[in-house]
Formats: sequence, structure tokens, C-alpha cells
Amino acid sequence: MIALEPAYAALWAKVSALPAFSYTTRRPVVPANLSDGQFPSLMMDQGDIEIQNDGSGSGAIVTMPVTLLIYVASGDPNSVPVSTANVLLDQVRAALWPNIPGFKQTLGGLVESVYVTGKIEVFEGNQSQHCIVILPVTMIAAEH
Repeated sequence: MIALEPAYAALWAKVSALPAFSYTTRRPVVPANLSDGQFPSLMMDQGDIEIQNDGSGSGAIVTMPVTLLIYVASGDPNSVPVSTANVLLDQVRAALWPNIPGFKQTLGGLVESVYVTGKIEVFEGNQSQHCIVILPVTMIAAEH
């Protein structure tokens, strides 16, 4: 049986170590509740865990979806917050990329694979100086 929290903690340690973020937390916060000094910020929201098991006793596949939230704000009306968000998105994606091309990111063997999958949503604040990026990440583990 896979221990869930070590996998989530390892994923969080990998992405929250990026020095570009002023504020990181595993507890999502509404951007309006952040102070100016807390941008850019990175947050992690754990999704519903899915376990696929055929009942044969041969094990199960555990899917652990996570949503990473990137918040960017700028006090400069001439800046384009989405430009900063794109750079931060690239850094997060690079942190999740396997260290060796052709191999999987396994978080040190805690999971079978970790990858960005699905639609990356970008909410560009055209009337404000904010941008929000919602990045879907999936961790897959096999229980034997």
C-alpha cells in the first residue's frame, strides 16, 4: 500500500523550493487575501484520489491529482502579469521534468510517475494587474 502523504510532501518540496515564489502554501488562499509582498505565490490543492482495483489481489493503481495555483500581481500598470506567470509556469514544469531524458519523474521512487496533464488554465487580469495559472498535475502509484 502506498503512503499518500510522503508522495504529496515530496511533490510539494520539489515545486515549493523554487526561489521565484515569495509565498508558498499547501493551503490555497484567495488572491484577494494575499498582501502585496506575497506575490508571486504558489499553492497546492489536493484532488480526489482514485483507486482502480480489479479485486484479483494483484494490486491497485492509485491516481492522485493535484492542482498547482500560481498567482502573480504587479503594481505597475504598464507591466503584463501573464509574462511573469509564463516564466513561473516554465519553472514549475521544469521542476517536475525527469532528471534524465526518457525516464519518468518518480519523486525518488515514491510514485510511478508525476506529470503535467490536461488543460493549463490562465486567467489574465486585463483590467487589473493580476494573473492566475491553474496547473493540473497527476501522480500515479502502483500498489502491489
